[in-house]
Amino acid sequence: VGFDNAHGFHHRHFMGEVEPVGFVSFEDIEARFQADWIKYRSKK
Repeated sequence: VGFDNAHGFHHRHFMGEVEPVGFVSFEDIEARFQADWIKYRSKK
């Protein structure tokens, strides 16, 4: 689970997949990260 802008574009890492994401604000990314973390934890 992670978000970054390495490689020249904002993207998300989740369950082995990488997908581009639009950057709105740090707070938005933080909320998305928290939601992904909850989804990840529920799959274990």
